[in-house]
Amino acid sequence: MAVEPMKLMSGVFLKKDASAVLKEIIIQGSFHIADKNKPSDFTIKAFERLNNNLDKDNEESISLSPFEVDHSLDSRKYKQQFLEIFDYLNIDNNPQDQKTENRPSLEELSDINDLYTEVIKLRDFEYKIDHELINLQLYVDFLQFFTEKGAGDIKIKDIRNLKFMNYVFGTLSQDAYKKLKDNYENIKDIVVHAGRTSATHHTQSEELVMVFSPLSKTSDSKNILKSLNFTPLELPDFEENDEDTFSSLLARMEKLLSEKNKNKEDFIQKKNLFVQKNSSKIKSLYYNYKVADLSTQIEGYIAQTDHFFFIAGFIPISKIKDMERSIMEIAPETILTFEDADTVKDIAPAPTKLKNNTLFAPFETLVNMYSVPNYNEKDPTPFFAITYMLFFGMMFGDVGQGLILVLAGLLLAKKIPSLAGIASRIGVSSMIFGFLYGSVFGIENIIPSLLIRPMEEVNTILIAAICLGIVLILIAYGIGLGNLAKRKDKVNLYFDKNGITGLLFYLAFLIFIVNMIFGKRIIPQFSPILSIITAAVMIIACFILFMKPALAAKVLTAEEYKHMEKPNGVERGFELFETIMSFFTNTLSFIRVGAFAINHVGLFMAFHALGQMTGSTIGNAVMLILGNIIIIVLEGLIVAIQSIRLEYYELFSRYFKGEGVSYDPMNIKKF
Repeated sequence: MAVEPMKLMSGVFLKKDASAVLKEIIIQGSFHIADKNKPSDFTIKAFERLNNNLDKDNEESISLSPFEVDHSLDSRKYKQQFLEIFDYLNIDNNPQDQKTENRPSLEELSDINDLYTEVIKLRDFEYKIDHELINLQLYVDFLQFFTEKGAGDIKIKDIRNLKFMNYVFGTLSQDAYKKLKDNYENIKDIVVHAGRTSATHHTQSEELVMVFSPLSKTSDSKNILKSLNFTPLELPDFEENDEDTFSSLLARMEKLLSEKNKNKEDFIQKKNLFVQKNSSKIKSLYYNYKVADLSTQIEGYIAQTDHFFFIAGFIPISKIKDMERSIMEIAPETILTFEDADTVKDIAPAPTKLKNNTLFAPFETLVNMYSVPNYNEKDPTPFFAITYMLFFGMMFGDVGQGLILVLAGLLLAKKIPSLAGIASRIGVSSMIFGFLYGSVFGIENIIPSLLIRPMEEVNTILIAAICLGIVLILIAYGIGLGNLAKRKDKVNLYFDKNGITGLLFYLAFLIFIVNMIFGKRIIPQFSPILSIITAAVMIIACFILFMKPALAAKVLTAEEYKHMEKPNGVERGFELFETIMSFFTNTLSFIRVGAFAINHVGLFMAFHALGQMTGSTIGNAVMLILGNIIIIVLEGLIVAIQSIRLEYYELFSRYFKGEGVSYDPMNIKKF
């Protein structure tokens, strides 16, 4: 449950080993390129550091230049080809389980062109078969309609040879057909509705229609049908027979449909055999493409001399042994060095890789929404997760409603893992506080209260919320002081509102308030003295906060002090006033935890009262169900937002700086 330690890996490789080394770095998937916006600056600085470390007496200037990137790989073309292949053949495009012995050449990758051509032929042929099957099925549906309506003995030629009428078969969407029906009186056509069919070129079922129009009105009819997105039926290719009736043609078409379906089955077998035969090869080529593509990308971060090339980036300490072993096996003449990230922060910030257990990991999403944690500070996720679950549970304590959140989390686990994880965990917290409050779906006479009923002890729950806030603010101060000490930020550690001075002011402020309320009863002799002492501490703390720029000169070097921001007296005065007010408002802000706990009960009581007003058991039950739905959705969202607000504004401001760089290693991923 921490930020995983990083080291800067610097490597000097012979040019002949370039391809193999880059491939291995990509396959290992743990190498983070630093300063991607200005890679050349970082590379040069890192090389100068490495060169000095290897030979401090070497004064010879070594000229570095960018690596000559190979741009012959048409990445966009290959990417599109693979996307179409994976989509049509329904092959998983995860290359992680593929292996290759050598870095692929462009000649090897060109094999995908032949496979792509075969796949496109298969896809086009399948589209043609499906298109013919749909049209044939639609035609069969029409013939069945006329046959069932007693027109089976009518000859087809009689319909085709109409002298004064034109006709067309086709389909309309259900909405378009409704519009056509509503405007029957405005058109001169005869519309025969032949039923509904699911055999269409669209995703939804459509209406089969046959439209007869006078020859003089054919143009108007076409315009009307076009406006309704009418899809004409493409008649199947067959030899006409003057003696064909609807019944005899139906038999012929059904036979032809059966043959086409058999052709489709044969094609599917052929397609499956193709997938079975080429799936492994396609995945291997895809893996090779990804390696080649990423190798081209990573080459942009390399510097070179006449005989070797140089690369530098961050790697987690847990991955160092694997990386070092694999590179030295394929390129034994390589020089690798690993430096602690803290020693190289002057050339690039180390990336942050959070490492949390299963319970806390989902809350990393909410932490990162605020900011990526800085490498040189404590991971805020565990404290955030615990307090967030605590806040939500206290404000939304109910066994039944908490169970609904848990079930929702389980259902969403595969689709939205992080959100589902948060929902299930705050649901459990809600259930725990539900038992403490004795509430099940808002009903408080099913189980006994194990601790307190918020609506019956309003003052107690509000005071408890404020006390909880005080404790959490003090813990946040402790974490913040540790982070400032770790970053060696002496100015803010000693003289800032979130440092030691601010903590002393807050403690004195708390003691002063408690003494004013309870001091005369508990320690009547020492109460006045304690008030004077705490007031003096607050005044001294305010003076230190105001004089922060001047005091900073005592602990900073001249160069550091030169670059420090120095607000004028008026700005410092307003900042001091805001700081003093924030100590009071931040603490009082936690009263919302108790207030929402009371509001949660009160809101359900309102729905319960509305249910009783209906005067029936069914009405009461419906109102209770509706109330629970509204509470779970609406109030649940509000409580979740309020919990985030407490975290971001009241706690994070005390100990969390953020502004970190997310760990983003170069590795093989899905498109």
